[in-house]
This record gives sequence, C-alpha cells and structure tokens, in this order.
Amino acid sequence: MQNIFLYLLEFFLYIILIASTFFYGSILPFSSFILQVVIFLLGFLFLLYLKNTEKILYPKSIIFLFLFFLIAIFEIIPLPYSILKILSPNTALLYSDYLFNFKNSFFSISVYPFNTFFELLKYITYFIIFLISLNIFNKREQFERLIIILVILGSILSIYGVMKKYFIKELEISSSFSVFYNRNHFSAYMIIIANLAIGYSLSLKERSKKILFGFLGALISSCIFLSLSRAGILSLCFSLFLLIFFIIPKNLRKIWIILIFILFTIIFINIAGIEPIRIRFLEFWKDLGYRLSLSYFGLNVLKDFFIFGIGLGNFPYIFTKYNLTGRYSYYLLNEHLQLMIEAGFASIFYFLFFIFIFKDIFSKLKTRQDLFVRYIVFGGICGLFGVLFHSFFEFNFHIPAISILFWAILGFIYKCVYTHFFINDREKDKI
Repeated sequence: MQNIFLYLLEFFLYIILIASTFFYGSILPFSSFILQVVIFLLGFLFLLYLKNTEKILYPKSIIFLFLFFLIAIFEIIPLPYSILKILSPNTALLYSDYLFNFKNSFFSISVYPFNTFFELLKYITYFIIFLISLNIFNKREQFERLIIILVILGSILSIYGVMKKYFIKELEISSSFSVFYNRNHFSAYMIIIANLAIGYSLSLKERSKKILFGFLGALISSCIFLSLSRAGILSLCFSLFLLIFFIIPKNLRKIWIILIFILFTIIFINIAGIEPIRIRFLEFWKDLGYRLSLSYFGLNVLKDFFIFGIGLGNFPYIFTKYNLTGRYSYYLLNEHLQLMIEAGFASIFYFLFFIFIFKDIFSKLKTRQDLFVRYIVFGGICGLFGVLFHSFFEFNFHIPAISILFWAILGFIYKCVYTHFFINDREKDKI
C-alpha cells in the first residue's frame, strides 16, 4: 500500500509540473484555481501516505515558514480600530481617509483581506509541493526520472518557442515566448532546467549520454537567448558561472563537458542570428532605469508600511498612490522588494528559511563524495540561485509554473544531498 501511494504521488507531481506550464504558466484565474485544487488533493493523498510511513522529512528551518504563515493569517483577522492604529498607523489612516464611522468598526491589517487569504493559499500549495518532493524521492532512478522528464519538457517547450517565434509569427503575442505569456517567465523557468541538465550530464559515466544531455542543456540555454529576455540571459550567465565555480575546482577533467556545452550554445545562437539580441541590449539601460524607478517608489511604500506591510497580494491597490512613472504597474518587477512591501517584517522569516535551508544543503554537500549527488545538487542549486537573481528584475514567483518548479526542485535537491545510494538500488531491496 505504501508503494502505491508513493508511485501515485510521484506520478501526479510530474503531471502538475507539466500541466502548470499550460495557459501561460497557469496565470489565468481558472487554470490557477484548478491547479491549487489539484495540489490540495495531492496534499490529502500525501497525508494518507504519511499514515503508512515511519517519519516525515523536513528541514529545521521550516519553523520560519510557519511563522510567516501565522503572521499572514493574523493580518486578515479583524481588529478594533484603536489596536489597528497602534500596530499599523498608516493602514488605519487609509481607513480613516476613505470610510465613515470607522472608529467603532473592526478592520484587518491587510487592506484587502480576501485577496490576502487567496494569496496565502498559493504559498501553502507551494509548501505542499516542497514537502512532497522532499519525501517521495528515495532511489537514484527516481531522481534521474524527474530530471529526464524536466529536460524533455524543457526541450519541447524551447523548440516550440523557436517554431512559434520564427515560423508561426501570427500566433505570437508581443513579448511572449513558447507557452509563457512573457519571455522573462520562460527564461526563469528554463534557467532551472538548463542547470539541472548540465549537472546531470556531468554526473553520467557514459560519454554518449553526457553529450546528449549537454546538447539538450545547450539547446534550452540558447532558447533563453533567443527569447530576448535580457534579465533571463544575465541570470543564466550568472547561474552558469556559479556552476563552473563550484565544479571546476573539484574536477578539472569535467571542463570538456562545459566547453562542449558552450560551443553548442554559441552555434545555436548564431544559427538563429545574434543581431536581435544585440538590439535588445541597446535598450537595456533605459528599461533598467524604469525598473529602478519602480523600486524607488516601492521603497516609499515600504517605509510607510514597514512593520506589517499591506497584506499579501495587495501591492497593486496601494502602489498607484506612490507610483509617479505615469504607467500602471500590477507588479513591482522586483519580487523580493514586493514581498517585503506586502508582508512587512514577516518577510524576514521567509528569507531566513531560504538562507538556512541553503546553508544546510552546502554544509551536508561538503561531506558527500558521491559525484551523482554533488553534480545534481550543484546543478539544481545554481538553477534556483539563477531564478532568485532573475527575480530582482521580474515577478517570477507570481507565475504558478515557476513557483511550483522552484519549490519542487528545492525539496528535490535537499533530499538528494541527504540520500545515500547503493551501487545498484535493486541491491537495496534485497537487504
């Protein structure tokens, strides 16, 4: 029975990872809602699985996420105006400016609690994906299976993106690429897969398979360039530099794989043409200035709502008052700063979770000699760092497909670094 639940969890995790890329990365309300319902049902299946297992694996830093969730829940609880005025003076001032008879009423710290509630549900669904990914992968073949599925998915979506861009132009939405509404979202998604492909290639012993996955990693990486996402290109280069920094000092013999990867990438880019990429970067400083101006105005919001923030998901309803660019912005184009604005000091717990979990991964990785573990974890962690860097210029974590993949791979590499494989996993079953 336990094995049945395990296989079902693994199968539906793959389905969610693949299906989440549909409908522009599941940004459409209906597709996002269906995805959340399916993940909660999967969470229920996970609870049934836990009844038949001895223990659940989780990092100690998970306490910071629970604190983040608790504060977010507290922010949607109605409070007397007198208490609200003490806890969040500027929020109380907003109510007093727009409502009558406010002093004897109850208000939440979140300026739009309904929206905060549903945003919190999204965070919980990503947390469920993290826990499932953390607990269902036990054998090397399972780790390899996930990577192979993701690399195949990334390759198919990349090829489709190129076909749509160059051969089906009438179907292309401006600034879109592949199945994603925005090329920046495509690039963020593929940065994780490209790094995993390279890490997996480095871990393999058969030269033909090494070249194959290096080739697919190069194909995906070149499509990030062809998507013309400047933040994506810079973030990919950043993540690959980290990967080289981690790997080369440990094993100089692997440098030939990196060189082949770079060669394939350059060939693919030149076949399609490098001129559009050059033209895009000519406008780099202009667009960067716009993003920095949004962040500057965002800092003014943070200054006024520093303690508790304005509530998860409420950024667009407040930012209009502070935004002097003359252009409406639903997102800040800086994911980390937007979270600080919405969650206030609770965002510190969110960031601490990532700091400590990455610290745990690196600490454990120092003790591991298994090359499969080292290269897979290096590839996964560099992909995640690439997305985190990319998120200084985009709102990646508001795209369900990217968030689901990010949290799944976070749990995946955490479990991988703590897993000790037998030479042949079948031998494990005989012991």
